[in-house]
Amino acid sequence: MFGLPTHLNTRLKLFEKVSLLLVVLVVVASVNIGVIYTYHQQAEQVGNSVNIAGQERMLSQRMARLATDVQQGENPDNARDRLQIASVRFEENLAALEGGGTVPDLALNPDAAAIADRPQVTLRGETLTAAPDSLDPELAALRSSWDTYQPHVETVLTADPSTAEFQESVQYVNRQSDELLSRSDSVTAEFALVLRERRGVLVQVLLVLLTVDIGVALVGAVAARRYLGLPMADIARVGQRLARGETEPITDIGLPIDTSLPEHQQRSELAQLSHSFEAVQSYQDTASKQAQALARRDFDDPVLAERIPGKLGRSLDQMQTDLPGYIQELRTTTEKLEALIRASPAGILITGPKGQVKRWNPAAEDMFGWSADAVEGAANPAIPDGDRADFKELLSTAIVDGPISGAEKRWQTKTGDPVDVSLSVAPVPGGEETLDGVMIVVEDITDRKERERTLRQQRDELETLNRITDLVLTITQELVESSDQDRIERTVCSSLTESEVYESAWIVGRHGSDPFSVRTAATRSQIETGSEIDQSHGLYSLVSTAFESGQLQFETGFTGPVFEGVAFGENNREFAAIPLAYRETVFGVLVVATGREYAFSDREVSGLRTLGKTVGFAIDAITDKKLLFADTVVELTFEVTETTLPFVEPTTGLDCRLWLEGTVAGTKPETLDAYIRVENVSLQAFLDRLENEPGIIEVSPIMTESEPYRVKVSFGEDSKLQQFSQRQARLQAIELDKGSGTYTLEVPRNADIETTVGLVQSIDSNSEFIAKTEAERQAALGAESGVSVREVLTDRQFEVLKSAYFAGYFEWPRNSTIEDIAADLDLAGSTVNHHLRHAQLELAELLFESDGGRLDEGT
Repeated sequence: MFGLPTHLNTRLKLFEKVSLLLVVLVVVASVNIGVIYTYHQQAEQVGNSVNIAGQERMLSQRMARLATDVQQGENPDNARDRLQIASVRFEENLAALEGGGTVPDLALNPDAAAIADRPQVTLRGETLTAAPDSLDPELAALRSSWDTYQPHVETVLTADPSTAEFQESVQYVNRQSDELLSRSDSVTAEFALVLRERRGVLVQVLLVLLTVDIGVALVGAVAARRYLGLPMADIARVGQRLARGETEPITDIGLPIDTSLPEHQQRSELAQLSHSFEAVQSYQDTASKQAQALARRDFDDPVLAERIPGKLGRSLDQMQTDLPGYIQELRTTTEKLEALIRASPAGILITGPKGQVKRWNPAAEDMFGWSADAVEGAANPAIPDGDRADFKELLSTAIVDGPISGAEKRWQTKTGDPVDVSLSVAPVPGGEETLDGVMIVVEDITDRKERERTLRQQRDELETLNRITDLVLTITQELVESSDQDRIERTVCSSLTESEVYESAWIVGRHGSDPFSVRTAATRSQIETGSEIDQSHGLYSLVSTAFESGQLQFETGFTGPVFEGVAFGENNREFAAIPLAYRETVFGVLVVATGREYAFSDREVSGLRTLGKTVGFAIDAITDKKLLFADTVVELTFEVTETTLPFVEPTTGLDCRLWLEGTVAGTKPETLDAYIRVENVSLQAFLDRLENEPGIIEVSPIMTESEPYRVKVSFGEDSKLQQFSQRQARLQAIELDKGSGTYTLEVPRNADIETTVGLVQSIDSNSEFIAKTEAERQAALGAESGVSVREVLTDRQFEVLKSAYFAGYFEWPRNSTIEDIAADLDLAGSTVNHHLRHAQLELAELLFESDGGRLDEGT
């Protein structure tokens, strides 16, 4: 199949092949142009016929109008002239449509220049070919109509307008004008149809020619690729292999050249170049085999007897003569060096200038786990990928500046374990001022570095834990001595930043849904109170997570300014966000930052978590203290109709009325006892209804004889009333009537009312905040005494006294006994009696005695 092309490819030169390809392309292009021109001319001729046929349609209408002008016009002679021109033009057009010919351009209004309102109408002339046979019926019909029509036109042109003959001809011309117009339209439509057919044929011809052109182009491209491109690429590949010293023949090269012809008949440059490469390959192959024999020190190999002309051959002969002596000398030196390297207790590596391993002694095998066979010739696998550029820089420095000692690096073993090493690096010179490589003596200092790191980490952890412990003690002392939350927070931030443990510390909070902002910062810090954390910064998410979850969070790698205008966080830092929380309430988030190594170990995190809980407890205690001892508190009233709060559903279903008398902390941790009064309902029905109320752990009736009944209801830690107290709000009053009413909570005057309302509504979304009022407390028994009940009673005495009062112990007849109160408080009866009597004594002393003498009983 490829015999002839292969023969031509062998005998034709490159420019002859290209010329032949160009000739073929020119011939194909010429044929395309000729065919396209022929079909275009045919379509253009039909288009001319369509134009002339269209003129016939216009002329038929014009002759009818001009005949009327001759009959009625003011200038009948001018109308006859124009009618004569139209009649003659109609005949010429019809003759050209039937048999072909040329129709000249024609002006239909010869007097247009003399009459101002009459424009000149010029019909364009065309050269036509004979109409196709398919149009004979339409043209015959048009000719028949015209032959009948034309004599009447002649009569209008020549007869006297006053004669009956003239009048009849005018009427005929006007009456038959539509038929002539219709015949002209049919001829025009048929020519237009022929034009569309010719154009369709032209499109098909163009598609065929395009297909032929693409085929010719593809064949040309394939031929050029096979007989020009691929042979040149294969020859280039052979040349590259020869340049690299590879003398083995390439078996997958099949040049489309007849190599059986004698060399002098190979006119193709490709064939000549192929012969030349074969000669070079043979010459180079012989030289390569001789060099290999010398490298193997096989001086008896027959290939050494073959002579290679030129300088290379002479060089090989000289190498054959001198090499045996050099080999013996090198063997002696190598054996000494090998013994030294193998016996060395330190790892010894010899690498190339770019780091590839050339020698790897047994000590290095033991140190890193790779055998010499596995690493020699490759990059040093003990160097982590991220440190390879630094290692190459170290080699370059040793090569340029001389030996380097004591360079400490962290490499890795075959199992991936880190190894701390000390490196001594020195260049290994070769002959004639060349560099043979770089020798690296490696000492394993992992144990020493680990001891240093352990000591440093332990010192940092101990210092951190000591600081946190001191801080907890300081906060505890502040709690005892002060009721100022700001003072405690400033102490925390200052104590942390004044040490070397943390670079900065600040406490953030927020009001409602506002962004987090700084509430307290260390005195010497650049951070100002009120500064908002950038919400796009990663630290904002860290603080938000700690605030929402109540769990300590820490992160490494934050960069960029956290606050606008504060040059903080330009380098990587480790941050911890410690929630200041007690129970379920988060009072703020303490943020600390440090650049220390080994920051936030398990023990340090545990200490910071303890610190956060301690500060949270302190803030909670201060808040409670403010609420207990405040002369003025804020009462928040919520409308609780159709809510899930306790007692709303029972009063709705039973149509009863209920109010709260007071609350006492329960005997078990995180519980609350509420003393309520209820009326307009059966006591048993009310008690039965409370059994289904969530959060209630016990119900005890106290006054059962008559309405209003008194009942003690104990709530567990998961109840909604207990959640109010966990959010620093004390239940002050409940007023419910048939499911409608209010809950009233007490909070300190400085409390964040918006946040408290939001927290309450998060507990029960149907609660509606309706009022905020300030209420004065009667904290002292007498205006002159100035001493409050809580100052003279212990916490236990106050709880016992309060429980006894709400349990009806002081009423007559008594509703509860000492044993009942003891059972409620989970205490012995003697203990309750002891606390109750001492409480009564303290109150009597407060009432009847003071520094100034007896108090006025009226006060």
